[in-house]
Amino acid sequence: MERNTSPVHRKECQENEKLSNSFEKVMNPYLLKSQKRFGEVPYYNNIDILYAKLLVILCKRSFILALLLSKIRIVRFNDAVDAISVFRDIFPKHNQKTLCLPRSLFAASASREFRRSGVLFIGVFLPSRHMHAWLIENDSHPDNLDDIWICYQPVATII
Repeated sequence: MERNTSPVHRKECQENEKLSNSFEKVMNPYLLKSQKRFGEVPYYNNIDILYAKLLVILCKRSFILALLLSKIRIVRFNDAVDAISVFRDIFPKHNQKTLCLPRSLFAASASREFRRSGVLFIGVFLPSRHMHAWLIENDSHPDNLDDIWICYQPVATII
């Protein structure tokens, strides 16, 4: 029996491996690499600001529309650490706990590294119905100010 080595099959295998690896890290957070880089906020322009604000508005109105907008990749930053620091700089005074989904979608669509090694998780805090979104990219959690994710059980992923 021949193995299927078509490009589509290889991509599916890579995505399955990426997902299982990231899921293992979420379920066992002590396996995550530590995030030691807390550098400066990289340069961003008005397009990044507009995109971030549009994501926040759409996330409040419709999850599907926000998800569709995030599929428009505006790759501007090397990794999610840079993208998240830009998002936090754009919305410095807002309650960042309520902006977890737009922040994660922004980082996923603006990060060059996310396509290769990132997974966006959406989790629920049981027995309540509180939801939270976070990223695992390159075997680490890129948002050093988001430590609440560890209390949430993943229920959905976006690759």
